[in-house]
Amino acid sequence: MCTGFADCGYESAWPFYNSDGQAADTVVARDDLRLPIILPDGIYVAFSRGQGNSDGTALEESKSVLVDVNGPQAPNTFGKDVWWFETTEKGFKLGSSAKKILGF
Repeated sequence: MCTGFADCGYESAWPFYNSDGQAADTVVARDDLRLPIILPDGIYVAFSRGQGNSDGTALEESKSVLVDVNGPQAPNTFGKDVWWFETTEKGFKLGSSAKKILGF
């Protein structure tokens, strides 16, 4: 498990971009909400138990998984190499926040 953005290999705590190229308000690691790991092949996987604001306040409970298929390497863009999935009773689905970020 990595404990922060540098430990995960990222240059910034907020390295992700929306599909329109704008910076996404998605943090690499956050002790109280997001627990990330880097797999041996470099894939970043973060297990989230909630979503929150960048000021540290929690907004809502959420059981989701954030995946960056090539880790800290560019483009770090939702819909290209970064995907957000939510857990459901039947398994995983593309997360509602990911749909908003992707524009559908």
